[in-house]
Amino acid sequence: MKETDDSSIVDELKMEREKSSSLERHIVELKAEFAEKEQASNQYQQFVHQLNQQLSTLATKVGNFDSSIIFCATPVPKFTMITMYFLC
Repeated sequence: MKETDDSSIVDELKMEREKSSSLERHIVELKAEFAEKEQASNQYQQFVHQLNQQLSTLATKVGNFDSSIIFCATPVPKFTMITMYFLC
């Protein structure tokens, strides 16, 4: 009877070690997955930041461009001003 108890304890320990190993592998996989997602998130944030900078630059250029057209077009006849508007 003692031998049977020892055998079942050994079997339980083996199962617990297997579970532990499995969980450790799963943790490693999750950490790798998290690292990949974090890297992708950082790349996306950098991309959005660059786009925002480009949009800001373009908005400034468009604002300056519109101001110069209005400024230059003010003294000219309406027909010329309309033509310049459509060129934009």
